[in-house]
Amino acid sequence: MPDLNVSWQKILHDAIRTPRTISEAYSRFHSYSVGNQLLALMQCNARGLHTVCVNNWFVLAQIEGAEYQPEPLPTWDESLALATLEIERVGFDDLDGNTQGYASGRRVTINPVAAMPHKTLFHELACSATIKTPG
Repeated sequence: MPDLNVSWQKILHDAIRTPRTISEAYSRFHSYSVGNQLLALMQCNARGLHTVCVNNWFVLAQIEGAEYQPEPLPTWDESLALATLEIERVGFDDLDGNTQGYASGRRVTINPVAAMPHKTLFHELACSATIKTPG
C-alpha cells in the first residue's frame, strides 16, 4: 500500500516538476480548491487509479476503509401522512391532461398518469398543509 500521507511541500514540488500535473488536476477536479485538486490527483495516482471524476463524486471502489453499509431508508406511508396532516386525497377529475395534480383546501388530487406521482403528491401536500382554513 503506497504512503498517502504526503506533505504539502512535496505535493507542490511534484506538481511543479511533473509536466501536466497542474492542468490535469484542474481539469479533473475543477470545483475543488487548488490544494485539494493536487491532493486528489496525487492520491489517485498513488493508488494507481484513473483520475476520472464525474460531478465531483468518486465510486466506492476508489476508497478504503470498512465495507460500506447504507443507512436504512425511512418508510413512507401515504395514509399516515394524509391522516397526520388532516388532508383528504380525492379522485382526479380535471380534463387538462397536463395538470399533474392540485390542492384545494384540505384536499389533494394527483393525475393517475402524472410523470412523478410521489413528487407531485409531496408538492400538493405541502401546498394544502400551508393553506389556512377559517375557524
